[in-house]
Amino acid sequence: RDCGETFVQPLTGVEADRRMTTRCVQFIRSQCLRDTFTRIAELVGCTEGTVRNIAGDQIQAMDAEFSPYLPAWLGIDETQLDRSMRCILTDVGNRAPIDILIDRDKPTVARWLYQFPDRSAVQGVAMDMWRPYRDTVKAVLGEHVAVVIDKFHVVRMANQAVDKVRIRVQREKDARTRVAWKRSKVQLVKRPDNLSESQRFNLDMWLANEPEVAEAYRLKEAFFAIYDMPKDKAIAAYDAFLKSVPASRKAEFGDLTRAMKNWRTEILAYFDYPITNG
Repeated sequence: RDCGETFVQPLTGVEADRRMTTRCVQFIRSQCLRDTFTRIAELVGCTEGTVRNIAGDQIQAMDAEFSPYLPAWLGIDETQLDRSMRCILTDVGNRAPIDILIDRDKPTVARWLYQFPDRSAVQGVAMDMWRPYRDTVKAVLGEHVAVVIDKFHVVRMANQAVDKVRIRVQREKDARTRVAWKRSKVQLVKRPDNLSESQRFNLDMWLANEPEVAEAYRLKEAFFAIYDMPKDKAIAAYDAFLKSVPASRKAEFGDLTRAMKNWRTEILAYFDYPITNG
Protein backbone atom coordinates (compact mmCIF):
# COMPACT_ATOMS: atom_id res chain seq x y z
CA ARG A 1 0.00 0.00 0.00
CA ASP A 2 2.86 2.37 0.69
CA CYS A 3 4.11 2.36 -2.93
CA GLY A 4 0.60 2.64 -4.43
CA GLU A 5 1.23 0.07 -7.17
CA THR A 6 -0.01 -3.40 -8.04
CA PHE A 7 2.32 -6.27 -8.87
CA VAL A 8 1.43 -9.56 -10.56
CA GLN A 9 3.11 -12.64 -9.19
CA PRO A 10 5.43 -14.10 -11.90
CA LEU A 11 4.27 -17.51 -13.11
CA THR A 12 6.38 -20.06 -14.96
CA GLY A 13 5.04 -21.30 -18.28
CA VAL A 14 3.10 -18.10 -18.97
CA GLU A 15 3.76 -15.55 -21.74
CA ALA A 16 3.75 -12.30 -19.76
CA ASP A 17 3.07 -10.04 -22.73
CA ARG A 18 0.09 -12.10 -23.92
CA ARG A 19 -1.34 -13.42 -20.62
CA MET A 20 -1.39 -16.84 -22.26
CA THR A 21 0.42 -20.05 -21.41
CA THR A 22 3.54 -20.87 -23.41
CA ARG A 23 1.95 -24.16 -24.37
CA CYS A 24 -1.04 -22.35 -25.84
CA VAL A 25 1.22 -20.04 -27.87
CA GLN A 26 3.12 -23.04 -29.21
CA PHE A 27 -0.17 -24.69 -30.16
CA ILE A 28 -1.30 -21.61 -32.10
CA ARG A 29 2.06 -21.43 -33.88
CA SER A 30 1.77 -25.06 -34.97
CA GLN A 31 -1.83 -24.66 -36.15
CA CYS A 32 -1.59 -21.27 -37.89
CA LEU A 33 -0.06 -22.88 -40.99
CA ARG A 34 -2.77 -25.55 -41.16
CA ASP A 35 -6.05 -23.82 -40.25
CA THR A 36 -7.79 -20.45 -40.47
CA PHE A 37 -7.14 -17.83 -37.81
CA THR A 38 -10.87 -17.58 -37.05
CA ARG A 39 -11.23 -21.28 -36.31
CA ILE A 40 -8.11 -21.32 -34.14
CA ALA A 41 -9.40 -18.31 -32.18
CA GLU A 42 -12.74 -20.04 -31.58
CA LEU A 43 -11.00 -23.22 -30.47
CA VAL A 44 -8.57 -21.51 -28.07
CA GLY A 45 -10.96 -18.83 -26.82
CA CYS A 46 -9.03 -15.70 -27.82
CA THR A 47 -9.42 -12.98 -30.43
CA GLU A 48 -8.51 -13.48 -34.07
CA GLY A 49 -6.06 -10.58 -33.77
CA THR A 50 -4.09 -12.49 -31.13
CA VAL A 51 -3.84 -15.51 -33.42
CA ARG A 52 -2.81 -13.26 -36.30
CA ASN A 53 -0.03 -11.65 -34.23
CA ILE A 54 1.32 -15.02 -33.07
CA ALA A 55 1.19 -16.32 -36.64
CA GLY A 56 3.10 -13.23 -37.80
CA ASP A 57 5.86 -13.93 -35.30
CA GLN A 58 5.99 -17.57 -36.43
CA ILE A 59 6.27 -16.62 -40.10
CA GLN A 60 9.06 -14.12 -39.34
CA ALA A 61 10.96 -16.83 -37.47
CA MET A 62 10.55 -19.25 -40.37
CA ASP A 63 11.67 -16.58 -42.86
CA ALA A 64 14.81 -15.98 -40.81
CA GLU A 65 15.66 -19.70 -40.99
CA PHE A 66 14.84 -20.04 -44.71
CA SER A 67 17.94 -20.51 -46.85
CA PRO A 68 17.44 -21.38 -50.56
CA TYR A 69 20.25 -23.10 -52.44
CA LEU A 70 21.22 -24.21 -55.94
CA PRO A 71 21.25 -28.01 -56.39
CA ALA A 72 23.13 -29.95 -59.04
CA TRP A 73 19.84 -30.88 -60.71
CA LEU A 74 17.36 -28.04 -60.59
CA GLY A 75 13.66 -28.37 -61.34
CA ILE A 76 11.59 -25.41 -62.57
CA ASP A 77 7.84 -25.75 -62.75
CA GLU A 78 4.74 -23.83 -61.75
CA THR A 79 1.39 -24.11 -60.06
CA GLN A 80 -1.61 -21.84 -59.82
CA LEU A 81 -2.19 -20.18 -56.46
CA ASP A 82 -4.65 -17.36 -55.85
CA ARG A 83 -5.46 -17.20 -59.60
CA SER A 84 -1.81 -16.58 -60.54
CA MET A 85 0.91 -18.87 -61.90
CA ARG A 86 3.74 -19.25 -59.36
CA CYS A 87 7.16 -20.59 -60.23
CA ILE A 88 8.36 -23.51 -58.08
CA LEU A 89 12.06 -24.39 -57.74
CA THR A 90 12.91 -27.94 -56.67
CA ASP A 91 15.92 -30.10 -55.88
CA VAL A 92 15.33 -32.94 -58.34
CA GLY A 93 18.13 -35.12 -56.99
CA ASN A 94 16.88 -34.99 -53.41
CA ARG A 95 13.18 -34.73 -54.33
CA ALA A 96 12.64 -31.61 -52.25
CA PRO A 97 11.10 -28.16 -52.83
CA ILE A 98 13.48 -25.22 -52.56
CA ASP A 99 11.47 -22.06 -53.16
CA ILE A 100 8.29 -20.62 -54.66
CA LEU A 101 8.23 -17.30 -56.51
CA ILE A 102 5.51 -14.71 -56.90
CA ASP A 103 5.24 -15.35 -60.66
CA ARG A 104 7.00 -17.27 -63.44
CA ASP A 105 8.22 -14.29 -65.47
CA LYS A 106 11.78 -14.13 -66.79
CA PRO A 107 12.96 -11.23 -64.54
CA THR A 108 11.65 -12.98 -61.42
CA VAL A 109 13.38 -16.26 -62.24
CA ALA A 110 16.58 -14.44 -63.22
CA ARG A 111 16.69 -12.50 -59.93
CA TRP A 112 16.34 -15.76 -58.01
CA LEU A 113 19.23 -17.36 -59.88
CA TYR A 114 21.45 -14.27 -59.65
CA GLN A 115 21.27 -14.29 -55.84
CA PHE A 116 23.80 -17.14 -55.88
CA PRO A 117 27.33 -15.87 -56.67
CA ASP A 118 28.56 -19.38 -57.48
CA ARG A 119 26.27 -21.12 -59.97
CA SER A 120 28.82 -23.58 -61.33
CA ALA A 121 27.39 -26.57 -59.43
CA VAL A 122 24.25 -26.77 -61.60
CA GLN A 123 24.56 -29.56 -64.15
CA GLY A 124 21.03 -29.70 -65.54
CA VAL A 125 17.58 -28.17 -65.29
CA ALA A 126 14.25 -29.96 -65.76
CA MET A 127 11.39 -27.75 -66.97
CA ASP A 128 8.28 -27.59 -69.09
CA MET A 129 8.04 -25.88 -72.47
CA TRP A 130 7.92 -22.30 -71.17
CA ARG A 131 10.45 -20.26 -73.17
CA PRO A 132 11.23 -17.74 -70.40
CA TYR A 133 12.54 -20.63 -68.29
CA ARG A 134 14.88 -21.86 -71.02
CA ASP A 135 16.06 -18.38 -71.99
CA THR A 136 16.73 -17.44 -68.37
CA VAL A 137 18.65 -20.63 -67.60
CA LYS A 138 20.85 -20.22 -70.67
CA ALA A 139 21.48 -16.53 -69.94
CA VAL A 140 22.24 -16.88 -66.24
CA LEU A 141 23.63 -20.42 -65.84
CA GLY A 142 25.34 -20.69 -69.23
CA GLU A 143 24.93 -22.60 -72.46
CA HIS A 144 26.74 -25.63 -71.04
CA VAL A 145 23.94 -26.41 -68.56
CA ALA A 146 21.66 -29.14 -69.89
CA VAL A 147 18.02 -28.13 -70.33
CA VAL A 148 15.70 -31.15 -70.14
CA ILE A 149 12.02 -30.96 -70.98
CA ASP A 150 10.13 -32.93 -68.37
CA LYS A 151 8.71 -35.93 -70.22
CA PHE A 152 5.43 -35.62 -68.29
CA HIS A 153 4.55 -32.49 -70.26
CA VAL A 154 5.41 -34.14 -73.57
CA VAL A 155 3.53 -37.42 -73.14
CA ARG A 156 0.57 -35.47 -71.78
CA MET A 157 0.26 -33.85 -75.22
CA ALA A 158 -0.01 -37.30 -76.79
CA ASN A 159 -2.80 -38.22 -74.40
CA GLN A 160 -4.55 -34.93 -75.09
CA ALA A 161 -4.39 -35.61 -78.83
CA VAL A 162 -6.14 -38.96 -78.37
CA ASP A 163 -8.75 -37.28 -76.20
CA LYS A 164 -9.44 -34.71 -78.91
CA VAL A 165 -10.18 -37.51 -81.36
CA ARG A 166 -12.39 -39.25 -78.81
CA ILE A 167 -14.38 -36.09 -78.12
CA ARG A 168 -14.88 -35.33 -81.81
CA VAL A 169 -16.05 -38.84 -82.66
CA GLN A 170 -18.07 -39.03 -79.45
CA ARG A 171 -20.25 -36.08 -80.51
CA GLU A 172 -21.69 -38.20 -83.31
CA LYS A 173 -22.91 -40.87 -80.86
CA ASP A 174 -26.10 -41.11 -78.82
CA ALA A 175 -26.22 -39.77 -75.27
CA ARG A 176 -25.75 -43.19 -73.65
CA THR A 177 -22.65 -43.94 -75.71
CA ARG A 178 -21.18 -40.51 -75.00
CA VAL A 179 -21.50 -41.05 -71.26
CA ALA A 180 -19.95 -44.53 -71.52
CA TRP A 181 -17.02 -43.21 -73.56
CA LYS A 182 -16.39 -40.41 -71.10
CA ARG A 183 -16.35 -42.83 -68.17
CA SER A 184 -14.04 -45.21 -70.02
CA LYS A 185 -11.53 -42.66 -71.35
CA VAL A 186 -8.99 -43.73 -68.71
CA GLN A 187 -8.48 -46.89 -70.77
CA LEU A 188 -7.08 -44.76 -73.60
CA VAL A 189 -4.62 -43.06 -71.26
CA LYS A 190 -3.28 -46.09 -69.41
CA ARG A 191 -0.41 -48.09 -70.84
CA PRO A 192 -1.48 -51.58 -71.99
CA ASP A 193 0.52 -53.31 -69.24
CA ASN A 194 -1.40 -51.35 -66.59
CA LEU A 195 -4.85 -52.34 -67.82
CA SER A 196 -6.90 -54.97 -66.07
CA GLU A 197 -8.16 -57.93 -68.08
CA SER A 198 -11.64 -56.43 -68.41
CA GLN A 199 -10.24 -53.02 -69.34
CA ARG A 200 -8.06 -54.58 -72.02
CA PHE A 201 -11.04 -56.48 -73.45
CA ASN A 202 -13.21 -53.35 -73.52
CA LEU A 203 -10.42 -51.29 -75.09
CA ASP A 204 -9.87 -53.88 -77.83
CA MET A 205 -13.58 -53.84 -78.64
CA TRP A 206 -13.60 -50.05 -78.65
CA LEU A 207 -10.65 -49.77 -80.99
CA ALA A 208 -11.94 -52.51 -83.28
CA ASN A 209 -15.16 -50.57 -83.86
CA GLU A 210 -13.73 -47.03 -84.02
CA PRO A 211 -10.89 -46.81 -86.57
CA GLU A 212 -10.20 -43.10 -85.95
CA VAL A 213 -9.81 -43.60 -82.20
CA ALA A 214 -7.71 -46.71 -82.86
CA GLU A 215 -5.38 -44.78 -85.19
CA ALA A 216 -4.89 -42.02 -82.61
CA TYR A 217 -4.33 -44.58 -79.83
CA ARG A 218 -1.65 -46.40 -81.86
CA LEU A 219 0.12 -43.11 -82.55
CA LYS A 220 0.06 -42.28 -78.85
CA GLU A 221 1.48 -45.67 -77.89
CA ALA A 222 4.18 -45.36 -80.55
CA PHE A 223 5.23 -42.05 -79.05
CA PHE A 224 5.21 -43.41 -75.49
CA ALA A 225 7.41 -46.29 -76.61
CA ILE A 226 10.15 -43.83 -77.60
CA TYR A 227 10.88 -43.17 -73.92
CA ASP A 228 11.54 -46.88 -73.38
CA MET A 229 14.31 -46.99 -76.00
CA PRO A 230 18.06 -46.32 -75.78
CA LYS A 231 19.10 -42.94 -77.15
CA ASP A 232 20.18 -43.94 -80.67
CA LYS A 233 16.98 -45.86 -81.34
CA ALA A 234 14.90 -43.19 -79.62
CA ILE A 235 16.23 -40.45 -81.93
CA ALA A 236 15.42 -42.55 -85.02
CA ALA A 237 11.94 -43.35 -83.69
CA TYR A 238 11.42 -39.69 -82.74
CA ASP A 239 12.06 -38.47 -86.28
CA ALA A 240 10.07 -41.36 -87.76
CA PHE A 241 7.09 -40.50 -85.60
CA LEU A 242 6.90 -36.97 -87.03
CA LYS A 243 6.66 -38.44 -90.51
CA SER A 244 4.17 -41.14 -89.49
CA VAL A 245 1.36 -38.79 -88.38
CA PRO A 246 -1.19 -38.96 -91.24
CA ALA A 247 -2.84 -35.85 -92.63
CA SER A 248 -6.13 -36.89 -91.04
CA ARG A 249 -4.58 -36.70 -87.55
CA LYS A 250 -2.37 -33.62 -87.93
CA ALA A 251 -4.96 -31.29 -86.38
CA GLU A 252 -5.29 -33.29 -83.14
CA PHE A 253 -1.57 -34.09 -82.90
CA GLY A 254 -0.51 -30.59 -83.96
CA ASP A 255 0.49 -29.38 -80.47
CA LEU A 256 2.66 -32.46 -79.95
CA THR A 257 4.39 -32.38 -83.34
CA ARG A 258 5.08 -28.64 -83.09
CA ALA A 259 6.60 -29.13 -79.65
CA MET A 260 8.71 -32.01 -80.97
CA LYS A 261 10.09 -29.76 -83.71
CA ASN A 262 10.55 -26.60 -81.63
CA TRP A 263 11.98 -28.33 -78.55
CA ARG A 264 13.78 -31.25 -80.19
CA THR A 265 17.15 -30.71 -78.47
CA GLU A 266 15.64 -30.26 -75.01
CA ILE A 267 13.22 -33.19 -75.33
CA LEU A 268 15.95 -35.56 -76.52
CA ALA A 269 18.25 -34.34 -73.73
CA TYR A 270 16.20 -36.57 -71.44
CA PHE A 271 18.00 -39.61 -72.84
CA ASP A 272 21.32 -38.20 -71.60
CA TYR A 273 19.93 -36.75 -68.36
CA PRO A 274 16.78 -38.66 -67.32
CA ILE A 275 15.55 -36.09 -64.81
CA THR A 276 11.95 -35.07 -64.22
CA ASN A 277 10.09 -32.79 -61.84
CA GLY A 278 7.76 -35.67 -61.07
